[in-house]
Amino acid sequence: MTKTNPYRLIFGMHCMGCDAPTIAGTNSRSDGAYNYYGLGALATNAILVAPQGNSDGTWQGEPDRKFFADMVNLFKDTLCIDTTRIFSCGFSFGAMFTYALSLEFPTVLRAVACYAPANYNMDQPPNKHLPIGYFQTTGTSDGTCPWISSDASKTGGKILPTSTYSGQRVYRTIDHNHGHQR
Repeated sequence: MTKTNPYRLIFGMHCMGCDAPTIAGTNSRSDGAYNYYGLGALATNAILVAPQGNSDGTWQGEPDRKFFADMVNLFKDTLCIDTTRIFSCGFSFGAMFTYALSLEFPTVLRAVACYAPANYNMDQPPNKHLPIGYFQTTGTSDGTCPWISSDASKTGGKILPTSTYSGQRVYRTIDHNHGHQR
């Protein structure tokens, strides 16, 4: 690592009951929550960070969003970061926290990836309606972080086609519990 070569900054947010050392480690887990969800082996010219949520392995909304902002500022001040390529990913509770970061920091984060989030389990900041790269996936049979396909339900993520761009369908996700649109 050099101070003259800007590096991408990638955060890997742990799920509930998991921790930062597991995310940063290379030990195999059945849920794939290790080696930055597989990104560690793929990322080049990148600094990978696995922050630790509070002591019970969860994320606490506003205090941890401030923790994220403090980390980004520290890394900008002390490392050679490409500030146009800061990313976050997470699984389950870590995905829910990543979703919250996408809402609060759309001008800081270039993109996020949320693997099976339950976006209705944490107080989410207001959507600033600014563009950000966003990927979310949830299994249709996931009993912990369910995929809800009923418009009558007020919980769970949904994907809706919103437009066509160069012949491709463009999608957005909606969390009906909080009215956020992506």
